[in-house]
Amino acid sequence: MHLVDASHPDWREQLKVGEEVLASLGVDPKSCIVVLNKADRLDGALPPAPVDRNVVAISALTGEGIEALRTEIRAALLEQPAMETLRFPADGGEELQRALREETVVARRFTEDGIELVVRRR
Repeated sequence: MHLVDASHPDWREQLKVGEEVLASLGVDPKSCIVVLNKADRLDGALPPAPVDRNVVAISALTGEGIEALRTEIRAALLEQPAMETLRFPADGGEELQRALREETVVARRFTEDGIELVVRRR
């Protein structure tokens, strides 16, 4: 994720500098989710976002957009090779214990029906 203060008048320059830093670290900036924070300060008028990027506007103050960000993060994780979502009943059982022991757990979520694990296969 690349977090940018969307309320800053020079936010595009900040985005550019951040992308340069990411590239210098070997990270393709286009593979990052651009998170435009402080959307609550923009009176509903978001700045034009880069069209070649995955962009989510949020407000850390009000919580606006946080669920959309979670959705984007989950989608990005699941696009990675060898990523899989495993679902278990609430009691978990032996299968859950085996998954926790044998898989690399990236995310865990408790649902009404049980437990979901996003795992990276070894």
